[in-house]
Amino acid sequence: MWQAFADVKTADDLHLPSPPLAQRRDGQRRPEMVVIPPSEQVLAYVRELGRRAELVAGRGWIRRWTTRAGQTVGGYAARCS
Repeated sequence: MWQAFADVKTADDLHLPSPPLAQRRDGQRRPEMVVIPPSEQVLAYVRELGRRAELVAGRGWIRRWTTRAGQTVGGYAARCS
């Protein structure tokens, strides 16, 4: 779709080389998942999101600033910046 109105070129189109992946501890050059434990602040926020979702699902009382998903996510983004 983008190529219909924009000059979009991918790395394959331009024949750009790709560097190899770094070697993992097991010797393979494959992607490695790194799991980072969540902080207490993140866990508390996820619990708050669950509480808000339950209010929406149950049609309970919801404060004006929690009525739209965009505002809910936006509030988190503002706190993280």
